[in-house]
Amino acid sequence: MQCTKCNCSLDDSNLVKCVKCQNSLHIACTSLSSLSGDSLKNRVSSWLCSTCEAAKLGVKKTTLHTLSDMDYSTNIDHILTAVNEIKSTLSKHEEFFVKLNRKIDDVSNVAPPHLKIK
Repeated sequence: MQCTKCNCSLDDSNLVKCVKCQNSLHIACTSLSSLSGDSLKNRVSSWLCSTCEAAKLGVKKTTLHTLSDMDYSTNIDHILTAVNEIKSTLSKHEEFFVKLNRKIDDVSNVAPPHLKIK
């Protein structure tokens, strides 16, 4: 038997079953992990797993959308394309600033002494 939360093997001495769905979990994989002794025994007899507890409170479980490896690969490709575009734009800006600094240097070398640019 396996824990429905962590999928590891369970032994009878360290498990708790949901009183509604009968799913078994390690005590450590539940909210009961901080309890011991009589308080643990009392709670185990009426314990609900998080799914059943949420259903009892009227909270609906949402479906998780998982991404396939192909989806991750596609997303990574889009990110890499964007990164390369940013690098290209940055390079163009750097070239522009180099040219601009040269022009400023040229102007300050040509300007009359009373208009010297510091």
